[in-house]
Amino acid sequence: MKDNNQLDSSYPKVNVMQEKFHVFFALLQPYLKRIWKRRKQFIWFNSVACVVSVIFVIFARGREYTTSLEILPDYGNKSNLLSGLGGLSETAAFAGINLSGETSTAIYQDLLISESVLSPVIYNEYNTENYDHKVNLIEYLKIENAGSWVPDSLQGRYKLLIAITNLNKRIRTVMDRETKVLTVELRMPEGKLTAEVLNNIVGSLDNYVRTKRKSNASNQRIYIEKRLEQVKDSLKVAEDMLAEFRMRNKILDFSPQLQLVQTRFVRNVEIQQTISMELVRQVELAKIEEIRDTPILNIKEFAQNPVIPTSLGRRYQFVILVFFFLITSASYFAFEDGLLDLVRIAKEELKGMYQQLKN
Repeated sequence: MKDNNQLDSSYPKVNVMQEKFHVFFALLQPYLKRIWKRRKQFIWFNSVACVVSVIFVIFARGREYTTSLEILPDYGNKSNLLSGLGGLSETAAFAGINLSGETSTAIYQDLLISESVLSPVIYNEYNTENYDHKVNLIEYLKIENAGSWVPDSLQGRYKLLIAITNLNKRIRTVMDRETKVLTVELRMPEGKLTAEVLNNIVGSLDNYVRTKRKSNASNQRIYIEKRLEQVKDSLKVAEDMLAEFRMRNKILDFSPQLQLVQTRFVRNVEIQQTISMELVRQVELAKIEEIRDTPILNIKEFAQNPVIPTSLGRRYQFVILVFFFLITSASYFAFEDGLLDLVRIAKEELKGMYQQLKN
């Protein structure tokens, strides 16, 4: 008598996965027949879809990386500085100069996309993956010369403006209304290049607000300093005239006329001294206001290489689109009858609701 193992080996083994596949194929067979029946429409639809996908991928951006950084408002720094100045702060308030408040980061949204800030960034040279030497952004973005309608002397200017427009489209700024924190994002094809360009943009912005931004206090200080030099000259002349008069006229007690002239000289000296002292005080107040008007760019953390792309390459985009159209068209032709029934039922329901509303 054969044992159980010998009996089991005498029967053919059943492949469980193969059996499940046959069951699954049997369930799909009716739907596959419907698709095969409409194969011409299926092929035609997906051919058009492939053409549309190719056109979309050509005009769409390829793989890109996004990095960001945050610019914080200048909270507390200047108030602490001015609080240590003691009486000068109170004197400035008495003179109508406001030394309180923080620098708003809202102005940076406009300055970030300005030509003064972006031009140094564009002309700066970078190491990239597509070139074996350093290139600026005009060469990296492959911006060509304009046609003959632009003179040769303005071709460089034309390429700069196109590069600024291109870079502006890649920059995104978001301002938090409550905290006043400005988030700056940049999107470019290379991760390391994205971080380097964004850091250069912020560096150029910091240089701009430190060196090129002129405040009213700065202009006022320059004017007062010039006026102070003029007053010092006038004071010196008045003092010299008084000293010379006293040397020539040492005995004034018996001449009322000479006493009157001396009084005029003394009064002129006192007036010039008073004006000089007031201008010195105004210069100090203007310097304090100038410090307050100079914004400090506070960066929470500089941009880093994002490594992970935020958008897929063109090949992946094309494959996803084609796969999507294939699944959509196959589902439609496989369940066409059911979908038409649902559409017919929906129309009847809408007609019934319309009749009820009309009645």
